[in-house]
Amino acid sequence: MNQVEVVDKKVTSLAVTRMGRHTLLFSVDPAGRVALRDSTSNWNCPAAAKNCTGSSFSPVITTIAFPVPTRGLDAAVVKVNGLLEVSVIAIGSDGKIRERVISLAINGDLNLIPVTNVINSAALAAGEPSLAETRDGLGIYLIYKGVDNVLRWRLRHGSSLWGGEHTASDPNGVALVAAAEASPGIASGYLRPPNGTPEIYLAYSDATHSLRLFALNAADRWEHTSLMSESPTQNTLGRPTMAWVPNTIRSDFPGQFYVVFRDGKSAYKMMRTFFDFATVPPQNRIRIGMLSYFDNIWLDGNTIDVIASSATGHPQLWAVLAHIQHPDLNPVPLVLFRPRADGVVDLTQSNHDDWEPISWGLCQAIVNPGNTVSNPIRCPNRPF
Repeated sequence: MNQVEVVDKKVTSLAVTRMGRHTLLFSVDPAGRVALRDSTSNWNCPAAAKNCTGSSFSPVITTIAFPVPTRGLDAAVVKVNGLLEVSVIAIGSDGKIRERVISLAINGDLNLIPVTNVINSAALAAGEPSLAETRDGLGIYLIYKGVDNVLRWRLRHGSSLWGGEHTASDPNGVALVAAAEASPGIASGYLRPPNGTPEIYLAYSDATHSLRLFALNAADRWEHTSLMSESPTQNTLGRPTMAWVPNTIRSDFPGQFYVVFRDGKSAYKMMRTFFDFATVPPQNRIRIGMLSYFDNIWLDGNTIDVIASSATGHPQLWAVLAHIQHPDLNPVPLVLFRPRADGVVDLTQSNHDDWEPISWGLCQAIVNPGNTVSNPIRCPNRPF
């Protein structure tokens, strides 16, 4: 529903975010060049349409220059001194982490800051980075893995400067290590606290190739959660992406939490929150599960990103993903934008009287079985 083809060339990393009236889509091509596509549409698409008439991305493409080719990136919005800006984090071919900033001018225009910041790390970085906005909009978390596969993270809050690097460790101080083919994903949401307190969640495929979910505690340690009702062990690939989608624009809590990832065959899969009425303890709690294909088994690719947006007037899940079509075994790469990625569509509903056709069919069979009765009881007229 409402899917839009944005790029018809191969990409290696994608990111999408929304700042002001701008939907910003970042992509990295195989040569490591970063491109930005902008849309000022609200993506309030026709509910039952294949495409999204009236909404599109600008044909003008902005190049986001970095000193070396980019291997992976992510982008997120943060408010600094009352002004919005997008942090674009790129991991270069040299393993260094760099940041470009796009600010939002008072008149609503975008302003690409010319300075490139280098974020120092204890080890060279690899894979794709991941950013998570804090629920107050004043901070962003950054997580990435080193060439040693050890996860590292940092925070900047209310400032243009990043805090110090932390090794991602469990409560016992043991470092978290990702599988060689995996990258970490991070997001904020409300999954465990009953009083609506947000937490930061981390998902990644560990050395046993199991997708695991952690929450950051007050001591800056990552606690493994038991929220997943199913733990995918299919050699999950790349960076999982997550988003918290509030139920309304009036309140950030309650809502739905989505986890989207690629399985060992590069097919996109998803899980979402549900309320578990378990018969044994722990009972009556929020879980993450209902594992399914994101669309179908044939929707495969190499990178995906999701966000929550209220641009349409109601919070929805938006996704941008790379997909390889295989018409006659001739692969065609596409980047697809989905402003209705959660599958929630407000269609016109009708409630037909099922008893009318049931009674008509039943009457035909009862009053004159086999058409052997010469003067049968008259049945109602056929209602369909």
